[in-house]
Amino acid sequence: MRKNLPLILTSLALFLLLAGCDSISSTDPATERRAVTPETGRITPHRLQSAQPFQTLDDRLAEVADRVPGFGGLFFDEDGRLHVYQLDPSLSSRTTAALDLLTDLDPATRADARVLEATYDFRQLQEWRLLVRQNLLGHDGVMSLDIDERVNRLTVGIEDAAHREQTRAALEALGIPEEAVLVVETSPFTPLQAIPPGWQGNTLVEEVDPKAGGLQIERSAGGACTLGFNATWYNQQTGQYEDAFVTNSHCTNVQGGVENTAFGQPDSPDVIGTEVQDPPYFSGTSGYYTCPVGYVCRLSDSAVVRYAPGIDHVLGKIYKTRSYGTGGSMGSIIHDGNMFTITSTGTYPYAGQTLNKIGRTTGWTRGPVSNTCIDISQYGTSIILLCQGIVDARSDGGDSGSPVFRQLSENEVRLEGILWGENPNAHQFAFSPIASVTQELDIYYVY
Repeated sequence: MRKNLPLILTSLALFLLLAGCDSISSTDPATERRAVTPETGRITPHRLQSAQPFQTLDDRLAEVADRVPGFGGLFFDEDGRLHVYQLDPSLSSRTTAALDLLTDLDPATRADARVLEATYDFRQLQEWRLLVRQNLLGHDGVMSLDIDERVNRLTVGIEDAAHREQTRAALEALGIPEEAVLVVETSPFTPLQAIPPGWQGNTLVEEVDPKAGGLQIERSAGGACTLGFNATWYNQQTGQYEDAFVTNSHCTNVQGGVENTAFGQPDSPDVIGTEVQDPPYFSGTSGYYTCPVGYVCRLSDSAVVRYAPGIDHVLGKIYKTRSYGTGGSMGSIIHDGNMFTITSTGTYPYAGQTLNKIGRTTGWTRGPVSNTCIDISQYGTSIILLCQGIVDARSDGGDSGSPVFRQLSENEVRLEGILWGENPNAHQFAFSPIASVTQELDIYYVY
């Protein structure tokens, strides 16, 4: 498949771990990253996902609405304050009950939440969303679909204004109220490979040891990307755990399927590893993960590259550059040997939360999450990426594969996913959330 076709926004939620009985809280894979067997005292690796079924963020919020009638969703504003939608804001006990189910929100955040009047509860929005996906997504100019938690509405993205009237008519035929849906024109997202510019000093684009997240890599066929993060990969053929790193599937020679692409750092002649896992696309299935008729889907743009023997690398580290950029600004690509330490892995971000990335071209950039749940239709192909996130921050060619993370302290971060594309017109980047990546790849430790 071609690597550089433009991608158009679409929607879906980040994959989460199934909630417990007394709360709707995703199990953080970081808490289960290793266990010691009492018989041997040896460490037994645990995959970075629960054995229980995954939930998306939208699944989780719809479940809250089932248990607390009237709950309409939530988001964080630009000042970091939580806003909660409720059909009847005067019923403060219901708002409290809904937030009590979301145990990943700290008590101070919940206590300071502002309540807004909802027009629709989240379960209703979820049902309409699935109806649109099954009947309209990918057809007749419909390129994207999302539940926008900030406005308590569905958002349907169309290719151009010429499709607006027919899209409205199709939504009406499905029985979805006109006022419940925002129909907007979308801009394309494109994969971010680049031609390496050569060394520039103490930067992400030169040869660096040890290998860690954020460094430039180049595939054997040419085209630079970014090393996402190091991981322990389980080789199902040999039953062995092997050292590897994760980058984008579209950074390999063929997107989807393993063709043993070799990668170098910083350039292709300096081989550091070979592609060993890149899941094929699927079609059909049922329920939330249904792939629309006529399309093939995946949950993430990710692949595993096994390190060659003797390559110096370190687990749980991302190179930290001197400063970050916001909005349309680039960040620094000079790292001075400094690193962030990954101390946990995320499950999903909420709308409005701030995420960061480190990429070989635009360095360290950060911004708020604008979409939590995007299905992405690859323009001109039959490919849809399910369950992606969008961040309002700069990226550019070569940043594909960048680690996406939430900064917890000056040098500690929570790994949230892997960047794969940009919308240059809106200064946004698209990423596959870590829960989607670990659902598809046989990776265990990342720190």
